[in-house]
Amino acid sequence: TLEGIVRSMGVPPERILFAPNGPGAAGELAPAAPSEVERLRRELNLEGAPIALLYTRFFEFDVDTMARRWAKIMEAVPTARLLVVGKGLAGEEAHFHAALRMLGVSASVRDVGWQPFEALAPYFALANVALYPMQDTLLNRAKCPVKLADYLQLGLAVVGEAVGMVQEYLGEGAGVLIPPGDDGAFVAATVVLLQDKGRAATLGAAALRRMKRFRWSVLAEQMERFYGTLAS
Repeated sequence: TLEGIVRSMGVPPERILFAPNGPGAAGELAPAAPSEVERLRRELNLEGAPIALLYTRFFEFDVDTMARRWAKIMEAVPTARLLVVGKGLAGEEAHFHAALRMLGVSASVRDVGWQPFEALAPYFALANVALYPMQDTLLNRAKCPVKLADYLQLGLAVVGEAVGMVQEYLGEGAGVLIPPGDDGAFVAATVVLLQDKGRAATLGAAALRRMKRFRWSVLAEQMERFYGTLAS
């Protein structure tokens, strides 16, 4: 979307470089120690539960819609738990939890709030599937979500709505792409990955392969070559 806007302003193609975000600016995450993951599992009372991860600032999707989706997922997998890592910019998380309470599924949610980048790996390691809901808006089509790159770098199986860069990150089978706004497909894909560890592992391995394209070292080399062509 951004490239299209720049082209419409008359910038020639040879002066445009598609340079997406890599994972969090603090660098690449190391896999979590198993002992730390198990400690969190006990602390959050998640033992034996299939877990969906929502790592978010809450402004890329409609919280009521996401709450309804989770309620449908719970109908199919009553033992599932939703692990929320994040906080809204304007209290959106409170609205989300209110919607969950109205639907009677708030007890299935574990909210650990916003976590520093270096603390993410153990929380991510708990998840069977990671969720990336994304409304089809101009802003979302034009942005490059670092949080999704963070999912990929630790090999998570992801269900994401095919909006903007989500399609690029989850390309080549690196995740399950859902048509924007298709609640039924989003729920169904999440249910499959909560129940099928083999399928989730296959997607996670594809995510790790895909992430090689988005490493900062690779992106930096591409940028350097691009600037070289402009200077020549």
